[in-house]
Amino acid sequence: MKPTLFTPETWAEFTQQLKNSWEKDNAGTDSPIFVVQEKKIVWGLDPASDSVEVINIVDADQESTFKTIDDFFESLKATDKHALNGFAIEEEDELFLDVKATTQISILSDWYDRNIHICHGKYFWEDVNCHLTRSAADAFIKRKSHDFGELRVFVKSLYWCEEFKNLLNAIISGEVGLTSIDDDNILNVLGPIEPKADKETNSTQAKKSAKKANNKEENWTRYHNDKPVESPLAGLIEKLKKTKTADAANSLIEETKDWASEDQKSFLTELNKHLVIIAGQSKENISISERVKRATDLTTLDAIEIDISEADERIQEALMELVVKRRKELEIEGNFLLESPQ
Repeated sequence: MKPTLFTPETWAEFTQQLKNSWEKDNAGTDSPIFVVQEKKIVWGLDPASDSVEVINIVDADQESTFKTIDDFFESLKATDKHALNGFAIEEEDELFLDVKATTQISILSDWYDRNIHICHGKYFWEDVNCHLTRSAADAFIKRKSHDFGELRVFVKSLYWCEEFKNLLNAIISGEVGLTSIDDDNILNVLGPIEPKADKETNSTQAKKSAKKANNKEENWTRYHNDKPVESPLAGLIEKLKKTKTADAANSLIEETKDWASEDQKSFLTELNKHLVIIAGQSKENISISERVKRATDLTTLDAIEIDISEADERIQEALMELVVKRRKELEIEGNFLLESPQ
C-alpha cells in the first residue's frame, strides 16, 4: 500500500491537530500518545479471588454459554427447572432462584443431571493501535470498530522516549516543517540530487537513475554523519599563547563555560602554565597563585583575597585554598620567631 504524502494543507492540519491533542486532549499527561485498546476477558481465575469480575455458565450438554444465571435458568425446559429446584431444596432447603448468587454457582457445579461448568474471569484492555493525535485515534475506532469488541482511547506518555518527544515538540513549535524534494534547502542535508528522469526515458533507465540518486543521497548522508566534531580546545590554546597579561589570559575562561568538563580541565592546565610564563616575563603581571606563594605577611594575603573575590568564580575556591595554606605557613613562621631566643 503506497503511503499518502503530506501536502502543505494536510501538514498544516496535522500540526494543528497535534498541538490541540498535546494541549487539550492530553488527560493531564505530559507528551501524550493516543492508544486504541480493546476490552477483553482473561478466564481461569480462582472463584475465591477478589479480582473476579465476570462469570460464564457453560452447558456442555447443550453446547451453550450464558452470561448470567437467570439467562441459564430461563433456557431450561420445565422438567429441568423442576429437577434443579429439587436439587436446590435438597442442598439449601430453598428454590434455586431464592438462594444467593454464590450458592447458585455452587449448586450448578454440583448438579449431577447436567454437565455444567462455571468460568471465572476479569476484564483487561489490550493495545490495538496507537496514534499521534486524538482525532486519528477516534477515526480509527469509527472505521474499524466492526473488527473488534468494545474499543476505547487510552492516553499514554512519551515522556521517557526522548527521540519521539523531541521530534513532536519540534513539529509543534515549527522547528521541523514540511519540505520538498525540489527544495534547494534539502541539499544541505542530502547533498546534490540527480535531476528527474525525462518522461520519455524508458523504465530501465528510470530505475537506474533512481537507484543512482538513492545511493548518492545515502552517501551524502553518511558523509555528513561521519564528519568529526572539532574540539574548540586547540583554538583557544592558540589564542591563550598570544596573550601578554594575566588579565587577558584569565578572561579566556569565560569562553569555556559551555565546554565539557574534560576540556575545561585541560584548558585550565594550559592557563596555569601560561600564567607562570607571563609571571616570569613581567613581575607586575604575576598570577594570583604566584602572588599567594610569594606573600611574606598576612596583610598582603588580605589584599590578595580581595583580588580573588573579583576573579572567575570557577577558580576562586582553588585560589582560596592556596591562601589558607600560605596563611598557616606565615603564622607558623611568626610563632617560631617569637619563641626563638634573642
